[in-house]
Amino acid sequence: MSPTTRRPATLRTALCTLLLSVHTAGAQPAPQPLASQGSWPLIGRVEGERGEPLVEATIEGAAQRTRTDATGHFQLRTTRRDTLTLLLRHVGYEPMAVTLRAEHLRGDTVLLRMDRTAQALEAVRIRGTDLRSPLGLGGFDERRARGIGTFVTREEIEHRQTSRLSDVLRGRRGLTLVRTPTGAYGVRFGLASGRQRRCIPDLWIDGQRARGMEIDDIPASTVEGIELYSSIATVPFQFSTSGAGTERCGTVVVWTRPPG
Repeated sequence: MSPTTRRPATLRTALCTLLLSVHTAGAQPAPQPLASQGSWPLIGRVEGERGEPLVEATIEGAAQRTRTDATGHFQLRTTRRDTLTLLLRHVGYEPMAVTLRAEHLRGDTVLLRMDRTAQALEAVRIRGTDLRSPLGLGGFDERRARGIGTFVTREEIEHRQTSRLSDVLRGRRGLTLVRTPTGAYGVRFGLASGRQRRCIPDLWIDGQRARGMEIDDIPASTVEGIELYSSIATVPFQFSTSGAGTERCGTVVVWTRPPG
């Protein structure tokens, strides 16, 4: 399959490679239909630019949502009759959409390759050295000590024993969780009725703004700490955004866990 033409939207079309397995004598048998009529398992693998497996990448398609395992593999059900569009997300990589035609679904394995996020940064003037905390959270402990905003630590995340960050934030004062079309949840500040329900807070991951993502697109197992700011008056300057027409819907800052 030749690479699909990229679109200049936030959700970029994927550069994907399809591996259509050919079964011969002595090879593994072809997948058997699942319980539902005409339903077959579509097995896939998600890789980074260098061929490394991407663990806990989110895949959505055919009214299903799943994540890759420790080897980068996932499985969905498909009828193999119609085209299928898969939406892929992973922290640090460009969200992308892949459309598989019916003939591609006759095989039983697809390989999807994601590109790392290229962040365009505004020009800044460096006035000093950024001294980071021992956890490398870019001032997390310092801002937490000042008591401005709401803070979630790794200990709290582990205590909830969940894979979804929305479960960690559920019930916190001033926050509302809204269900997205994928079945996951997003964070909203305030009562989240009418305009507020559509007003998505700015999301920052490790100091970089992550557009087009909701809180449940980030696996809880990868997160070290979370900062939540309900109004522009409380947002630290390094996480503020500007521009005509920009709605002020609050800010969520996520710090991922250090390697190891």
